[in-house]
Order: sequence, then C-alpha cells, then structure tokens
Amino acid sequence: SAKGFFFMTLEDETGFVNIIVRPRDFDRHRLLLSRAPMIGIAGVAGHEQGAYTVQGRRFFALDPGELAAPRSHDFH
Repeated sequence: SAKGFFFMTLEDETGFVNIIVRPRDFDRHRLLLSRAPMIGIAGVAGHEQGAYTVQGRRFFALDPGELAAPRSHDFH
C-alpha cells in the first residue's frame, strides 16, 4: 500500500480494473477485503491513460451459491 491506500486488481476475459481503497475504508472492511472469496464493490469508476479504475466506497460479500450460473452457449 502507498500512504495507507489498499490496491486490488480484478481481471476477467475483457481485461483488468484496478480497485483503490482509501485507508479509512480499508480499516472498516479489512477482514472482508482480505478474506472474502467473492466481493461486490461500488464506487467511482474512471479511465485514464488506458487503465480502468474504481475508487471503492462500499464493499460487500457475495455468496457464490446465490449467483445465477451463466447460460451455456452451443455454437454450431
């Protein structure tokens, strides 16, 4: 971390997004951010110099069992 900021990088098939967490938000959500297998993040999104970022403001645990599985595609 830099000056107490916490950084995360998320990746999917379309690319990367950098998550920036302010020190006080990290202190409030330390266990969730460091241990949850799946996290929902809400915040301010941005795009600068080819990089996507989200300044995380709210964080919540996601339950993988409650998420709908994507539909399968049959390509002929």
